[in-house]
Amino acid sequence: IFLFITEFFDQLDGVVARLQGPTILGGFLDSTLDRIGDFFLFIGVILGGYTTIEIGLIVLIGAFLTSYTRAKIEALGVDNLYGVGILERTDRVPILLIGAILHIWFPTAIWWTMIVLAIGTNITVIQRIIFAFRKFNSNNKEKL
Repeated sequence: IFLFITEFFDQLDGVVARLQGPTILGGFLDSTLDRIGDFFLFIGVILGGYTTIEIGLIVLIGAFLTSYTRAKIEALGVDNLYGVGILERTDRVPILLIGAILHIWFPTAIWWTMIVLAIGTNITVIQRIIFAFRKFNSNNKEKL
């Protein structure tokens, strides 16, 4: 239920931004609220006993670092990071939603979904670190 509510408000926020035009504050709030939503979502999966604490924390760290690496790389001047990484937030939510639906018929579906997310989010982080290293190492004379 929380997943549906979170996704509904995320979509609603996107509609408002498209209708009224995006703002810096809106972008900041959107990203911040997305992280809060991710936190409660994955903590709920952990506390609900659908996965182990270890797997849940690996997913949570991967989810946060996926978003952080994107934000940091963009803040350092890369405009478009689309396609760098196999599992962005826009992919995580539908995957978890499918896992939650499949859980109705297959009791281990959420556990396996969390395994997929643990692997995918952390591969994405590694891909973004490699991307940043290649992108910024060629310009390593630049200082912050």
